[in-house]
This record gives sequence, C-alpha cells and structure tokens, in this order.
Amino acid sequence: MTFKTRLLLAGLALTAATGAQAEHAVIYAPSTNSFASAQAHQGPYVQYSAANVRDTTVNTLYAGPGGTATYGPLSTTSSSVAATLPGGSGDYVFGSSASASANLAAGTLKASVGAYGPDFFGGPLGFATAELSDTIYFTNSTGGDLSVTFRYSFDGSVIDSNGTSNPGGLATLVLGCDYWLCYNGNGLSSAIRFAKSGEQVGDNIHAFFDENGIDLFARNIYGDQNKLFDRFDVWDGSNGGSAIDGWIQTTLLIPTGQTSLGLLARLSLDCRGGSNCDFGHTGTFGLVGDLPEGLTMGSASGVLLTAVPGTGVGGVPEPATWAMLILGFGAVGAAARRQRAHRVTA
Repeated sequence: MTFKTRLLLAGLALTAATGAQAEHAVIYAPSTNSFASAQAHQGPYVQYSAANVRDTTVNTLYAGPGGTATYGPLSTTSSSVAATLPGGSGDYVFGSSASASANLAAGTLKASVGAYGPDFFGGPLGFATAELSDTIYFTNSTGGDLSVTFRYSFDGSVIDSNGTSNPGGLATLVLGCDYWLCYNGNGLSSAIRFAKSGEQVGDNIHAFFDENGIDLFARNIYGDQNKLFDRFDVWDGSNGGSAIDGWIQTTLLIPTGQTSLGLLARLSLDCRGGSNCDFGHTGTFGLVGDLPEGLTMGSASGVLLTAVPGTGVGGVPEPATWAMLILGFGAVGAAARRQRAHRVTA
C-alpha cells in the first residue's frame, strides 16, 4: 500500500468518525401522550369512559353509558383528552371526570380527576396521565464543560372526600443517553454527566404523592438518587391539608462539541373512592436560569420549550449535520469554524 493510499484511507476514516460525532443523535423521538379514564359503578359492574391520544394517533376513544370521551387537536407538539361518566346504583348517585394534556413547546403536563358521591366499592374513580418526550441537542463551543440545571416541578391538590380511599399520583423525570451517543468519541470526559456524581447521564427519578401531602417522597429506581438528583417537597396545609408542591432537579455538565440528551417527563394520577386530584394547572419541565454563554440548545422536535421565556431556545431547526469534511486536520478545523459561525438553535 502506497503512502498516498494510506493517507487517503486515514482521511476517509477521520471524515466518517468526525461526521458521526457531528450529527446530533435522536435518543427519544419527540412525542406527547395523554390518557384519561373516568369510571363508576353502575349496578354490579364498573362502567367507564376513556380517551388516549399519542401524537396524531387516537388510540382509545370510548364513551360509556351516559359518558363522554373527547380529544384536542392532533399534533406531535401537544395532546389533550377528557372523559366523563355519571353513574348510580339504587340510592347512590355519583360520577367521575378525568383529563390530561401535554405540551412540548410549553414543557407542561396537566392532569386532573374529579369525582362526586360516596365511596362505592372503590368507585367512582379516575386515572389521568400526561407524558412528553424529546431529544435535546447541545452545542458547546467553549472547549470545556458548561453546567445546565433542569427542573420538573408540580403543584396541585389531592382531596380524599370520603376518608376511605388512597388517592395519589406519580411524577417522573427520565434523562436518557445511549452509551455511545452520549460520549462524543473521547470517553467519559466528553459525555453529558451529572454534576453531583460525575456519572454519565442515564437515569430516572420518581416522586410519589398522596392525600397526606407531607408524605411526598422520591426514589430512584437504579442507584442512589441523592448522587444524581435533588428534590424538594412541601406540605403547606392549604386546601384542608391537601396541597402538594414539589420539584425534581438536577445539574448536568455539558461537554464541548455536540451532544444529545433524551428527556421523558410524566405526570400520572390514580384517584379512587370519590377522591379529587387536581394538577390541571401545573406540571412543568424546563431550565433553571438561562443557558451559559457558549452553549446553544435545540431539540429533535424543534419546538421544545420555545414558548418558555428565558430558555435560550429559538424556533429554528437544528442542522442535521456539519459540512462535509475534507482530508487533513486543517480542513477539519475549518469546518468546525464554519459550524461555530453559522450555529443556530432549534
């Protein structure tokens, strides 16, 4: 093999490797998912109305006797559903309603379950889940790590009307990163990492809550969440002691170059026995503070957090790839300079 041939092959290998790093990888596809189900006993049987929409697909739309099931505009950026069902058995009159919505542009998740009537074998009851997922793109042009803090907050109330059931819910924040796609090619120092532990991002935390409020707690499924996430919860005694406020927060170290971060946030309610769970005005994912200088942020959806002021996220789609590289390190450097000069956000 001649020197010229070896140089050509080396250049092609360098181009392929650098190009693979330059293209932002999609960890989670942009998606919203909303589910609501209102249930009540009618005689010996449980009747229900339910609705489920994921992006532009209506998966479930069923109205029980006397009930309704509806959904909002079909879009990958937002989804909303609602279900109601009145019921009765003998002298008992009761009913339930449930709704859920998710919005990528606003970073919001909303869910609520409302019921009336006595506890009748665990009914009336309702379930509501709102979920959003996306991939966040980072471009760090400083040559060193930059820190970004993400928070998922929720604020609502849970009321056990009859004092006999156990209404509650679950807030989930998942930060995902494929082992290879998170590294940028230079080992752990070039991976997105948790600032508290230095570990590569790829974990999740759950915050469970119930009608006692003060018993809100959080746990990480894999490993010790105290090394990765911070959490805050408060029981402020309002609404008859039912108010539940909390947040899950973590600070990430974003390495130089281009990296991708998978995001999944979920708010889920389970309210039985005539209980009411109202998180219909809250549940928000977003940045704490502005992006540091030298860091731009986009998303696979092109709309994530674009409706949130101060996030530093614009509405222009992220470029799929850098310019094609030519042989030699000089050309690689020139391509990198062109990328910095023409960087846009998504």
